[in-house]
Amino acid sequence: MCSKWKHVGSIRKELISCLDHRSRPQLNAHPGIAGLSSQLARHYATAAKPPRTDSFRRKKPSDLMLQQAAEVEQKTMYFDEIKHDLRNKNAFRGAIASFLKRDIRRAGHVEFIYAALKRLKHFGVEKDLDVYKDILNVFPKGRFVAQNMWQVEFMHYPRQQDCCIDVLCEMEKYGVIGDTEMYHIILNVFGDRSYAMRKFKRMMYWYPKFRYANPYPIPWPTPKDPYEQARLALERMCPDLKKKVTVVQAHEVDEHAEDPTWIASLICPDQIVLIAKHPDDRPLYVEGEFSVHLREAWLKYFILRDEPKEMLDAGPLVNPKSYYEADTSTDWDLFFQNETSKEFAPLSSVHEQEDGNILSICITGSGSKLSLKSWIAYLTRTNPRLAQVPIVFRIRTISTDNELLVSDDNLRTAEVA
Repeated sequence: MCSKWKHVGSIRKELISCLDHRSRPQLNAHPGIAGLSSQLARHYATAAKPPRTDSFRRKKPSDLMLQQAAEVEQKTMYFDEIKHDLRNKNAFRGAIASFLKRDIRRAGHVEFIYAALKRLKHFGVEKDLDVYKDILNVFPKGRFVAQNMWQVEFMHYPRQQDCCIDVLCEMEKYGVIGDTEMYHIILNVFGDRSYAMRKFKRMMYWYPKFRYANPYPIPWPTPKDPYEQARLALERMCPDLKKKVTVVQAHEVDEHAEDPTWIASLICPDQIVLIAKHPDDRPLYVEGEFSVHLREAWLKYFILRDEPKEMLDAGPLVNPKSYYEADTSTDWDLFFQNETSKEFAPLSSVHEQEDGNILSICITGSGSKLSLKSWIAYLTRTNPRLAQVPIVFRIRTISTDNELLVSDDNLRTAEVA
């Protein structure tokens, strides 16, 4: 040991002397240093560089993930073997019952639940609460309940709890709110202090608040009737309480209508007055299409409007007196005299906007220009003034965002009718 440490000390002294004299050749010529440098060079030359890790690069699925995905696809046979014309709520619940009968131990229940979530929309039951209860009942009862604080904190049976949370997220996606029965199902499966129960409690706290916070509620579920959808959309867009929505067929307006579709039209008494006051030499514009959503329903609507108010009132503007100039003058009205209006303009209605007056709104079944002509002809029945005003169609397709401008001064509703 003493000889070894003496050898190390001598090498240290020589290194210090070389560094002091800055003699690099002498340093490289030392046998101990030369051997050490050659070993380091050989090590770094043969060692493979670690692969570059990119956090944004998508990782390849592991063998376990591929195996789980294959098992999920195998479980979909319970639903795929049902014919398309027989797929409904009863058939979906029957597939769940057949799985429970074939395997009493309920092996592979997680894969079966994921397979059931993939087939919800195929059976049209993605918004049915009873179906989600049947899916959660596939979990075995009592097996996954945590028994101590460590199991609670470290997520006892994490794959099963993640599966239950995914079911709740699917309910969250489609706006389905649970009830007391679902609470007891999760309680019997995972216990009261599980992550799945925590997710369910948060949903039950926030979701009723969000659903009933809308001042203009939509019926639940959303009606499938297109006439009812159009009526709801038009009523939500117009804030006037005196609005009136009518749904007519195109052949009722014109027996020779080229587009036999339906028309939902909205008009208010204030809009009828604006149409009656509209000058003959100013055109009216039919603009659209614009989009409106009723949850998953997507509708297209059109508006009838005139030019902006600044363009209609073009001419010399008379600047009225300010409030202070009017009130500081000597011609005050005494309290026993009748007050007369001076510089106050009448209040505008909700239909008079900066970019023009909205005179009517409509939704048609086809959204074509021929259906809009039938709509104008229907409005002419109650507003004869439209027969004397030129109508300009500005039709825009939302998908392609191309605007087709059709302006013809000879195009009048009298000719359309």
